[in-house]
Amino acid sequence: MGPGAMTVPEEGGELRAELLRVAPFLAELPYDEVTNLADALSVEPFEEGEVVVEEGMPGDRLYFVTRGSLVVTTAGADGRPVPVGRLWPGDFFGEVALLTGRPRAATVTAECETICLGLGKESWARLVDRHPRVRILLEEAAQSRAGVSAEAVVEEFRRRPKPGVSG
Repeated sequence: MGPGAMTVPEEGGELRAELLRVAPFLAELPYDEVTNLADALSVEPFEEGEVVVEEGMPGDRLYFVTRGSLVVTTAGADGRPVPVGRLWPGDFFGEVALLTGRPRAATVTAECETICLGLGKESWARLVDRHPRVRILLEEAAQSRAGVSAEAVVEEFRRRPKPGVSG
């Protein structure tokens, strides 16, 4: 890695600590449940401009942002991407697609070098089978931030009156 390059969390205890730092709502879980969740995660670095998820595509991963920033866009009336929000360390995205099976509501693109912790659908299913409380905590966290989630921001954008259109 060159100067200024990001460090990627190592496996084990450091990954568990990183997960609790960016997803404090998981702190109420017993140690073994957080450890099992951390063990199921993959460290996923993204380069500036790299698309992490694309609007309309099936959702099969949940992401926890640990470093960097991402821009959330949705297709405007003319089909061009319209920025509707940003994600920072401590944010997560992809939970709606993972919990409901609905397609991605927005495109999420790395604004700079970014690291996320990713959890795939199969790992999620195995984890929730063993530890149902993880699903409840994710649902509660998603509900508590529902007004600022990528999906909510996109829905609000789509409800706004279009320029030049009278009601």
